[in-house]
Amino acid sequence: MQIGNDEYLLTTHVSERRRDLWLERRVVFYGERRRDQLRVAIKLRFEEVPWVDRFGGLGERFSDQETECLERCETVEGLPKLLASGFHIQTDDFENPGGRIRALVMTRVPGVPVTEIQDLKTHEILNIKNGVIKVLEDTRLQGFAFGEGLPEKILYDRKTGKVSLVSLAYTEKVDPVEYGPITESRVIVQEYGLGLWKGSIDDKHEVN
Repeated sequence: MQIGNDEYLLTTHVSERRRDLWLERRVVFYGERRRDQLRVAIKLRFEEVPWVDRFGGLGERFSDQETECLERCETVEGLPKLLASGFHIQTDDFENPGGRIRALVMTRVPGVPVTEIQDLKTHEILNIKNGVIKVLEDTRLQGFAFGEGLPEKILYDRKTGKVSLVSLAYTEKVDPVEYGPITESRVIVQEYGLGLWKGSIDDKHEVN
């Protein structure tokens, strides 16, 4: 698949999510860049009813904002790096001819979703919690905030202890000063912690 100036090979279907409100389907693949076999993640957003402008193109605006966030936050450790973006028009071979396919190509971050690790130790959970807060705070300092915290979007590398967040679909521009620092009491941190520190560690030890 041609995206930007490079050809990419889609190898593994990772996830799929439909946003009926926006008449859009989002699919994430793992793949590689053909010229150097660089391992990448590719997000494709398919317009499902192209002749309907739902909410003034809200889905498209979120896609543009995700792209801008990736560009602005390229120095933030724990986020994927944007490699390429572009769009295609669905042909008659697709379910919704005429609809656009918006594409983002990003670097792969290390680790696996924390929801797939069944034997996390207490010190690992605390490390993950602190890592999530750091990524959210560093992103805030660049003028963006996450609007949705899903535990399955936290990737953890047990060998290195690295914590990463993927899926920036609901990031929004914010004033860093007005938004304020990210602390463990923020709702977004609690959302990411459901089933991890929220409901286990934090219920046993009060959070100040």
